[in-house]
Amino acid sequence: MLSRVRLGTLVLFVALVHTAGVPGFAKSARTVAFASDLVISGTRLPAGRYVIRWDAHTPRPTVEFVRGKKVVLSTLCTLEDRGEKYASDSVLYDTASDGTATIREIRFGGSSEVLVFGQGHLKITLRMYNYSISRGPLAQAKSEATIILNHAGLEVAWVDCPIDATELKNYPDCQVPMGTADFVTKILTARSADRFFTNQEVLGQALECAREWIGCSAYVFHRDIQELTRYCDATEPQLLGHALAHEIGHLLLGPNSHTPIGVMRAHWRREDLQTIARGYLFFTDLQSRRIRDEVSARNTIQLNELARAKE
Repeated sequence: MLSRVRLGTLVLFVALVHTAGVPGFAKSARTVAFASDLVISGTRLPAGRYVIRWDAHTPRPTVEFVRGKKVVLSTLCTLEDRGEKYASDSVLYDTASDGTATIREIRFGGSSEVLVFGQGHLKITLRMYNYSISRGPLAQAKSEATIILNHAGLEVAWVDCPIDATELKNYPDCQVPMGTADFVTKILTARSADRFFTNQEVLGQALECAREWIGCSAYVFHRDIQELTRYCDATEPQLLGHALAHEIGHLLLGPNSHTPIGVMRAHWRREDLQTIARGYLFFTDLQSRRIRDEVSARNTIQLNELARAKE
């Protein structure tokens, strides 16, 4: 039986019984003791003392919970800097209808950085309709976009779909009913892109997508990506991947969600293109939290719909 999470209702902090180690996150290890059983990433941790270990130099570290000499849980988390140090150690958790307490955050006194858990179930599915680009560059672009979305805490599943309806029978995954966490992405030809009211600097567009809507779409204009490639060192797959992440960001954050920095900047400047050529533009910490909250809510709607369909 599915347990419904009470969205938006977080039980206040539960103090950790004991914490030891150097102040802040100078070293990626802490000793804690949980006063009651808790769940992290779907795994139940019995009450007791644990050593928590992680790499403090990456925003998406793998965290190990060690009891005695045994690693009892290894899971991904997000390391976020909230900008203000916490006065004491605490745990933030969700309470499901069956009483299960699932950890969302672990905060440490004297540090502004927080271990945020639970992103593993924050999954979106992206149905790709490719009208313009060859398979190799598209695969690289999807990989670029996936890294950016993973960095925000999302799990991403890509589903290739046909552009000719007569081929649909050869794509069974595209025939599965869509839910509120399933989206459509399309790489458009120049002719198709011209149907949108845009200017030359626009690389794509995302339609409005209310939380309960199904099948929301994001579009990327291949011609404009190719044109921009002529004037910067970033490759076509790099630009396409970032443009995909940007438009998917609009689906999850809303149409008026541009920021002065990061992948959601309205217009990429020369410095941004140089960053893309060397690595990645990411969502800001605030945007990442909003994205996770949005996908969590969409996932819950989707699970509840499935549960009702089985009744």
